[in-house]
Parts: sequence; C-alpha cells; structure tokens
Amino acid sequence: MNWGCRRLTITTGPTCIRLCARRSLLAAHQGSEAAAEFQKILDHRGIVLNEPIGALAHLQLGRAYALQGDSCQESRRLQRFLTLWKDADPDIPILKQSQGGVREARAEQRVVQEG
Repeated sequence: MNWGCRRLTITTGPTCIRLCARRSLLAAHQGSEAAAEFQKILDHRGIVLNEPIGALAHLQLGRAYALQGDSCQESRRLQRFLTLWKDADPDIPILKQSQGGVREARAEQRVVQEG
C-alpha cells in the first residue's frame, strides 16, 4: 500500500511529517491509535484552516474505524468526507476509493443488522 507521503503537496514541513506518522499507524493496523490521532486534526481545525487535510482526516478516521470493526462510524466518516468533497473532480482516485468504501460499510451494516 502506497501512502504517498512524498506526493503529498497540500502541506509541508512538520504537518506533513505528522500526517505520515498518522498514516503509518493505519498501515500498522493500529486502528484505535490512528483514530485518536486523526481525531486530533478534527478537534483543532483552525490549524489546517481550509486545506484538504481537514477533509482527508475524516477519510482516514473512517479507515481507522474500519480497522476497529466499527462499520457505522466508518460509514459516517466516509460520508462526511464525500460531503466535503462533493464538488471535487470525480476522477480523483482517493474519491473513487472512498465512494466504494461507503458502499462496503453500508453492506456490512446491513449484514450485522440482519444477523
């Protein structure tokens, strides 16, 4: 899995380093630790202002919840990301992936509710 830290152009310096560290928690399947770190971004939105990193924090938080097996929170966070990026170019790969993730999370929720 390529986390794309070198291709990250939305921020530079210490913010980028912290973002890559948070993403590495996801790669290491440390869902609860990753969720706590991405929640910090959402709790301090004034730091990122209107940069895409704020919206991407919802996406990454959804992925952290998925690692924890919480499909309800996963779906909620992915949907929030999609709402924030509703006017984005539909061909952006991360946007396409998140749309697929919402569908998968909703399908999992139905299975849990029926079972």
